[in-house]
Amino acid sequence: MNPADQPGYLEELPEYPRTAFTSQWGRYIYFTRQLWWVPVLGLALAICGTALFLALRATTYESAAKMFVAGQLKIPEGSLYSEELQFFFGTQVELMQSDKIRQRARDRVKTLDPELVPSPVKLKVSQAPKTSIFNLTVTGPDPKYARAYLDAVMDEYLNYKKETRANTSEGTLQAVSEQLTEQEKDLRTAQDELADFQRDNNLTVLQDQSTAASSYLGKLTTQLSDLKLELRLLDARVAEGPAEAGADTNLTALPPGVRLGSATLAPTTLPAEWLPAQRQLQELKLQREELGRFLRPKHPKMQRLNEDIARAEKILDQYRRETREQMAGTRQVLEARIATLEDSIKDWEAKLVDANARIAQAESLKLKVQRIQSLYDRLLHLLQNVDVNRNLARESLSIMERASAAEPVLPEAPLLFTLAALAGLAAGLGIISLVVRFDDRFTSLGELLNRFQEEIVGQVPDMGRHKSNGKLEVVKQDDDRHMFAESYRNIRSSLLYGANEGERPRVLLVTSSAPSEGKSTVAANLATTLAFTGARILLVDGDLRRGGLNVTLETTREPGLSDLLRSQQVDLKQHLRPTALANLSFLPSGRLMQSSGELFLSATFDRVLQEAKDAFDYVVIDSAPVFAADDTTTMAPKVDGILFVVRNGYTRGNLARQALNQLYQRQAKVLGLIYNRANTASRNYYYYKYADYYHPKGKKRD
Repeated sequence: MNPADQPGYLEELPEYPRTAFTSQWGRYIYFTRQLWWVPVLGLALAICGTALFLALRATTYESAAKMFVAGQLKIPEGSLYSEELQFFFGTQVELMQSDKIRQRARDRVKTLDPELVPSPVKLKVSQAPKTSIFNLTVTGPDPKYARAYLDAVMDEYLNYKKETRANTSEGTLQAVSEQLTEQEKDLRTAQDELADFQRDNNLTVLQDQSTAASSYLGKLTTQLSDLKLELRLLDARVAEGPAEAGADTNLTALPPGVRLGSATLAPTTLPAEWLPAQRQLQELKLQREELGRFLRPKHPKMQRLNEDIARAEKILDQYRRETREQMAGTRQVLEARIATLEDSIKDWEAKLVDANARIAQAESLKLKVQRIQSLYDRLLHLLQNVDVNRNLARESLSIMERASAAEPVLPEAPLLFTLAALAGLAAGLGIISLVVRFDDRFTSLGELLNRFQEEIVGQVPDMGRHKSNGKLEVVKQDDDRHMFAESYRNIRSSLLYGANEGERPRVLLVTSSAPSEGKSTVAANLATTLAFTGARILLVDGDLRRGGLNVTLETTREPGLSDLLRSQQVDLKQHLRPTALANLSFLPSGRLMQSSGELFLSATFDRVLQEAKDAFDYVVIDSAPVFAADDTTTMAPKVDGILFVVRNGYTRGNLARQALNQLYQRQAKVLGLIYNRANTASRNYYYYKYADYYHPKGKKRD
């Protein structure tokens, strides 16, 4: 099925699908073979540049010396003025290479030996692995100046360290002395404050008062708690009522293990007569209830019982009133005692807080004196150590070996050449990688299949040139070029027996996207291969701007197609040329012209095509490339099918895609693609490689 017939094909056609890893690797190998000279050129330029650099490089001399970390006297507090060990070596290296030390070294050399002419030198300082030794080297064009400069660097470095230490010691001594004076003043002030406080307050008495107040306050708190508990119990009994509590209820009774602090409270128990009176009242009520079953309420006995019951209730009410009055008095006493205890507790708490505050103030003054005294003693000790450190030489680095006599530095030529060669090769391969990344030319049939959806009609191997004029010979009936001939037979079979809907295409147009892709050669060989079947074939050179099939078939150009289309009468037979095959006719391009598009739009061209279809079985037209002229897209809708030629290593994918899109836009029917000049050495090409199977060596062919 023609891809152009699918709905939305032109709009949804992808740009290019990403190729597989194997295709990318194959492209890289292909372009490496094609551009092998790029890495070679990069290698040559890198080596030549290195050689030129070494040749033009001036002779340099190198002087070496060594310094080491010397032992030093360890004194108390010395670590306060020593450098951090983890940064020591890096700090010394940077200090030796600093501009300050280098300038001091140049001035020293100029002072010690004015006759030496200053020259540019390069200083390098490094630490020997797993040691505390520093290696110093100076390189320069003047051997004497290099040696003198290296000695000056070490001397000036040591002098600078001494100056820095002296300045640091003086500054430290002054700062510590000032701090000591300030601490001495603070210590005297704190001691005076403590003495004044002790004159006004006796700490022993304050502590005894605090202890006594705390003990007595605890007792008062216990008594207050007991009274409050007794008051709550009394309120509970009042709410409960004496009658319901029973005759033996004691309002001052507490749970087991609890003792009240009150010993003079009035008793709160009911009188002893309460229970007999209550029992008598209950008995009277029972008698009245029993007699009420038999006697009337106005019966004398009933009236006497009612009087006795009323008398007993009055007695009980009297007992209740007396008990309530007794409880109220008891409650007033409890409340008064609670208020008194609370006032006492507040007074004693104030006394205790005051005593504790004075004791805390005294302790704070003592701690302040101790803290200032401790800091004062530390500063005094530190001042003594700083004064000792200032008078001791504590140099951490010493010169192990003075600067050696400067010797010529031999360049590391093998290493430089090796690095240059690697850099040149890397640059060349990088350029090839960029070409692979941005060059979209086809390098294999698999890549063409990955990028395009069109059917591959066939592939033609690259056979090279066999004639002195550089033209490839047309395929013959009994051709020794087995792969070449069989590839065209394969294309012929695809056209004759391919899955084409409707009538088999008879008028074939062969084109490509750009010139030099081999469309003319494909058209000539395809027409010849079709003629081998005995069918009547017409080969038409439809490139009226640059046609050249007449040279391939060794015949004349004029008159031809252009002359036929411009004539008033269509007489196809008069313009045909015979070929080596009787059933193969050739219509040359005729006189070349620059504006041939109008000729293909004329009715004359339609009549020529119709006459050719009537006279021949197949018509093969070689046309101009799609992007060379509009002739091809003009003829495309008028032919039965188009064969699009793609050349290995030459045709650009994006250009071919655009050319096919133009053909589809003109409603042309593209039968498929022909992959021309395929690389037979590629693993993707495996067609018709077995010619020796049919023609073994040493045997004559029939």
